[in-house]
Amino acid sequence: MKQTGIDPWLAGMLTRRWNDALVGQKACCTGIPGQKWVKESIFITALYFFTFKHCYMNAIQRIEQWGETHHPRYLDIVRIALGIFLIIKGVEFANNSSTLSALMSRQLPFSGLLLLLLTHYIIFAHIAGGFLIAVGLLTRVACIVQIPILIGALFLVNWDVMGHFSGFLLTLAILALLVLFFIVGSGAWSL
Repeated sequence: MKQTGIDPWLAGMLTRRWNDALVGQKACCTGIPGQKWVKESIFITALYFFTFKHCYMNAIQRIEQWGETHHPRYLDIVRIALGIFLIIKGVEFANNSSTLSALMSRQLPFSGLLLLLLTHYIIFAHIAGGFLIAVGLLTRVACIVQIPILIGALFLVNWDVMGHFSGFLLTLAILALLVLFFIVGSGAWSL
């Protein structure tokens, strides 16, 4: 079995169980046909699930470890400034929520209720997510909540104003910072 990041003991156990299950399927002629095969296949499926979970969690832990070891101090100041900027934009969106709804209604074919929910989601995500990013608490979660909003702003709202690059470039820069902080995490100056 090819080693794909799982420990050798688990790979050997999977191989042995798979071989035992195949032999058990051929030798199972008494009782309910295939009963042993069903039990073994459930066991093998469970082992593969936990192996996949083990490999996936190792990838996340490696990203977190890399982010913690390669995090310069000036990025903490950039993270705090990004959080404050998102809070300010959230308050600005809250003060001009009708303008935000009108802008989205021109681009998206949603009903009034869906636009209202989307507007409130954007406002809440900017204010709460900006606060979490600024203090460094649940930074990756706050970034992953912000990323779809910025992608939507990049492609839907700023797409028709390509002549005026300031909004497009600002959105692109904020999106790049959110992806950066999703990878590297919050840093030393955080809660």
